[in-house]
Amino acid sequence: MTDALGGCLAVVAVLAAAGVPVGHALLAGATVYVFLAGADPALAAAQMLQSLHEAYLLLAVPLFILAANLMIAGTLGDRLMNLGVALCGRLRGGFGHADIVVSVLFAGMSGSAIADAAGPGRLGFDLMTRGGGYPRAYAAALTAASATVGPIIPPSIPMLLYAQVSGQSVWHLFLAGVVPGLMVAAVIALLHHRLAVRLGLSTAAAMPHHDVSRAIWRGLPVILLPAILLGGMLDGLMTPTESAAVAACAALILTLALGAWRPRDIAAAFVLSARQAAAVGYVAGSAFIFAHILAAEGVAGNLAGWIGAAAPGPAGFLMLAIALILLLGCVLDTAAIILVVLPLLLPTAAAAGVDPVHFGVVAVVACMTGLITPPYGMVVFVTSTLSEVSPAEIFRAVVPFVGALIAAVAILAAFPGLSLWLPRLAGYAG
Repeated sequence: MTDALGGCLAVVAVLAAAGVPVGHALLAGATVYVFLAGADPALAAAQMLQSLHEAYLLLAVPLFILAANLMIAGTLGDRLMNLGVALCGRLRGGFGHADIVVSVLFAGMSGSAIADAAGPGRLGFDLMTRGGGYPRAYAAALTAASATVGPIIPPSIPMLLYAQVSGQSVWHLFLAGVVPGLMVAAVIALLHHRLAVRLGLSTAAAMPHHDVSRAIWRGLPVILLPAILLGGMLDGLMTPTESAAVAACAALILTLALGAWRPRDIAAAFVLSARQAAAVGYVAGSAFIFAHILAAEGVAGNLAGWIGAAAPGPAGFLMLAIALILLLGCVLDTAAIILVVLPLLLPTAAAAGVDPVHFGVVAVVACMTGLITPPYGMVVFVTSTLSEVSPAEIFRAVVPFVGALIAAVAILAAFPGLSLWLPRLAGYAG
């Protein structure tokens, strides 16, 4: 390791540990590297601009973010929550199950765990605490855990980022996330059922049949929209970016047509989307520079040699890769892990015989676990703000769900067919 690379990594580690936003930490580390290595700072700026210019898939990210925020601005979240209660209210801990179902349904439009936690998650928390008498910390923990399903089920912003760095088909990656996303939701639901029995959580009052029918009818447009988007991609009618644009337009039309809304809420959704998209772009640009530095220093080759010697074969590689991602997820943003770390692991994955689409799904689910683990746990902090429950309380209550997600990652790693079944039906040859 050169002195320049050592200084760069030290700066990133110290700033990340101090809680500095990951984009700032990566950019600061890259700046230190440029000066210690005696390189031209203009080259770093040129690398960032060129990488962003070539990352055309990232154009879909702000559009999916906008779609999610527009849905939150109207009453579409309420429609989904009513549908979830109609379907699951009579189960033990039914309000919690309804929150999980809504996370699955909302995932088909947003692709963002933070959007899920901030929108339907807030409604689910209120329903569980006010209507079901759930302990506030547990309700917040369940809300945070169920929000991790959003970026697994298509459309998925992390899958878009992985497609950019791996060169894999977005369509195949989206399909690969369907079964794992449903499996993760099922694992969370099973754990919630056990905890609901232990906590003595009640069921909801029986809903009249006509109210059930009405809830299904009102939620139908939101349910059908993801199917239309994925169907358009399957038929080749839309690219992922065009699909994201259609999602944003459809969310705006549905919000205006189906529910009460205020002009300031719609305007706020556009402003918030611009800020969130800028944050993703900033992290992506910083990550591209950092990845270029690691490539120039030959880190990928050294890492491949170490992993190959420590754990040969696909099973050993996946075990080490999952452990690394889980560890980094405690201190780094998901986008940074996908854009910086995964490109280093991809050559080793190929050498170990791991399918790149399968690896992408396993890596994304492992990254989602990092969203609810301390000290970074971004979704936990979002849920804490909305629920007014301290992050420390939520982190304690979310421990069983972290274990459930890790178990889900292990199952996905052990059984590649769970990820690859649908892509192979669509013609994937991996």
